[in-house]
Amino acid sequence: MKRQVPVLLALGGAMSIAACGNILGLKDLEPYPAEGGTTEGGGDDAQEDSRPDSAAMGDDTSTNDAREATTTDAREEDGAVIGDAPQEVGNDVVTTDSPQDTTPPADSPTCTGGDVPCGATCVNLTNNGQNCGACGHDCLGGQCVGSECQPYLYASTTDAWDIVVVNGTLYWVDLTSTVWTCSASGSSCTPTTLVGGQNAPTRITYDGSSCLFWTNNGGGTNGSIGSHQLGSTSCPTVSSLGAPQGIAADANYIFWSDEGTNTVTRYKRSGATTATTPVTQPAGVALVGATVYWQDDSMGRVESSPEANWVPGNVATGQSTPWAFGYDGAVNLYWVDYVSAGSIWQTNGTISNQVKGNQPMPIRVAADATTIYWANWGTNGSDGSLVSCDAPACATTPKTLAGTLSQVESLAMDSKALYFGTVGDHRLWRLAR
Repeated sequence: MKRQVPVLLALGGAMSIAACGNILGLKDLEPYPAEGGTTEGGGDDAQEDSRPDSAAMGDDTSTNDAREATTTDAREEDGAVIGDAPQEVGNDVVTTDSPQDTTPPADSPTCTGGDVPCGATCVNLTNNGQNCGACGHDCLGGQCVGSECQPYLYASTTDAWDIVVVNGTLYWVDLTSTVWTCSASGSSCTPTTLVGGQNAPTRITYDGSSCLFWTNNGGGTNGSIGSHQLGSTSCPTVSSLGAPQGIAADANYIFWSDEGTNTVTRYKRSGATTATTPVTQPAGVALVGATVYWQDDSMGRVESSPEANWVPGNVATGQSTPWAFGYDGAVNLYWVDYVSAGSIWQTNGTISNQVKGNQPMPIRVAADATTIYWANWGTNGSDGSLVSCDAPACATTPKTLAGTLSQVESLAMDSKALYFGTVGDHRLWRLAR
């Protein structure tokens, strides 16, 4: 099932497409409907868009018809590379700060009316934006309601179809022509052009050391891989592709899925040699250590291959529409199955299990060692949500962190916050963790 996303066509007409997706693995990757999340060094994150390839699009006939009607054949994929340790990228993972101890010190003030001492000050933990639920838990600009931080509108008039976080800086693609950036820690975000003149950039990832890479879908033809150098190592570009979607990279290779040619490609950066494998309908891509993962959302499979010895094999089968990936930075890789009654899945590289079912078209996922986060596109594009539960098995009741989201398409995280884009109202949000 293809997820459509808006792309800019050279014929002078603007066609809208919806997108999302990410890949499976223990390192990171795409969006269709976005691997974010990608995460740093994640394939994406993926951060990685056509149909609401939103977090994992489903091959299911219950997929949102209204959204499909406004999309083209192009899809976005979540791309991200996943390192051996938590990273700050697309759909990938980083560890969460532990809540601070609320036990008052011996010299703390005497508080009344339900307030508690935080240092030398009495505060109400249910509504204090700098001490929300625990002393020192800052909502980063968001309100504190019932001891829970609320989403903070970080930037408006921007479409974030895929996001990656690298060393305290956000980077995202708009599925039109531009790669954008701003600080992840400011009081607000003023989007700044990093690279313009792109041809429908859909997914973005970080190689973990020096380079940002993204897929230019090209409106379904004439696609390419774009790059931007952040470190000391030069970053190649690749042209004359079909319709690339998901992407992941490390210091040695770049991997991408291509819906125009129905392939997944390994590109060796030294020597520019390639290896490909046919995939019926490729979606997200992710790197975990020395293993690359990708999704075939038409055949309902998640597949993988050793990075250097290109031998593809199945990781999980029997899915509807596997979509974006998210890695916990240690053991578990997660993905979403993007259908109307979708689900969240997990693998440790050997065994795959359903973590949570009956979700309204889940489109993106991110995780760390303690918490799984995912975005639901919803049933009509205006009732999306951001949800969390305990990792790795979601043994507790899922908690809704944000609701009534307008076409949520991307999700990324770092140690302090979640970042997500709603393309229905052209907004970028930050939510303190």
